[in-house]
Amino acid sequence: MYPALSGIRVLECAGHVAGAYCGRLLADAGAYVIKVERPDGGDALRQEGPFPGDTPGVETSLLHQYVNANKQSVTLDAATRQGRQLLTKLCAIADIVVEERPGSCFDQASLHYSDIHNANPLTVVLTVSPFGQHGPKSAWKGYGLTVEQASGMGWLTHTGLSRRLLPDRQPLMMGGHIGEYFVAFTGAAAVMFGLFARIATGQGQHIDLSSQDALVSLERGPVSIYANQNLLETPQTRDFPYGGCFPCADGYVEILAHEDHHWAGLAEMIEKPEWSRDPEWAVRQSRVKRAADIQATIESWARTHTRQEIYECGLRCGVPVGAFCSPTEVTASEHERFRGFFEPLAHPEIPEIRSIPSLPFILAPLPTQACRRAPHLGEHNQDVYCGLLGASRGDLTSLRQTGVI
Repeated sequence: MYPALSGIRVLECAGHVAGAYCGRLLADAGAYVIKVERPDGGDALRQEGPFPGDTPGVETSLLHQYVNANKQSVTLDAATRQGRQLLTKLCAIADIVVEERPGSCFDQASLHYSDIHNANPLTVVLTVSPFGQHGPKSAWKGYGLTVEQASGMGWLTHTGLSRRLLPDRQPLMMGGHIGEYFVAFTGAAAVMFGLFARIATGQGQHIDLSSQDALVSLERGPVSIYANQNLLETPQTRDFPYGGCFPCADGYVEILAHEDHHWAGLAEMIEKPEWSRDPEWAVRQSRVKRAADIQATIESWARTHTRQEIYECGLRCGVPVGAFCSPTEVTASEHERFRGFFEPLAHPEIPEIRSIPSLPFILAPLPTQACRRAPHLGEHNQDVYCGLLGASRGDLTSLRQTGVI
């Protein structure tokens, strides 16, 4: 992590990956992030796996550990009168508020942007919701799966090898919360815009982030093609006539050689089958007519070579080639070790954790700071409520006894 946002205080009220990872990005950049959770078990990500040994635990969810590293955790029942008051006080000391609706603690406390603005007119508020806070769908609920499909991402899956093997398969769910992570990056960028706007205007900002809009922007190519040309892309039209993902001797590779200037190299790479010597095949339109033959030959050739052999052959022949790496290979990568992407991290309850992915960019020449594990539920109640809000130890005991925290 870096001290780039040192001195910036963030209040995060998020129970899903998008808001939580947005907070993690800000924390990795040096912001002091206070995560507000329910007293009865914390946010939903603590209950979601994977878990070491497949044994669920409030403190052992690896997803929770990843998206909540470098944060502080306080517990708060926002539906109570005292909880609403505490939440308002936390807003008053926050430079940034990250909230997810519906279902956030602000919903539970019936607090809106006007209430946050009254508590602190300089606060930059990021509201993440499935379809935004304005428009006919603003009250609709949605989660990663539904929003991804609403954005059109699912419509364009599956392609490549998957479609060749299972041509009748229906649209797929995106794996690993990928849509929500993209929304998180969009949210973190939006917060930076909000901070710059605050500097320029001297006023706080309310950022209305629609998850659907963020994902539509990711699929802007097919959307703009339909809007401007009335051409509806499908997995079939999006697929390559030949090339793509192929199984090989030790995994999978991507081979892309669609342009005319790639053809001679591809023919040499797959050991120049007889039909590849026909001068007519030097023109792409002619090759597309025999795409099935090309595809079958590439696939047969690839199965007899390793990823490294295919990669080196692609380099020699001028053919774009990429190897599919396993998670184990990525974490052991010499390149990633050199960049320091995987930071060392020790966790007292989870000895399996040895490192954690950091920011995907380097802020030179800022010094790096040690990464901290995700907080235990309510671990920083005393630090925040007593240290920042001025409550006494007795107040804290009373709040705990009444179930407010």
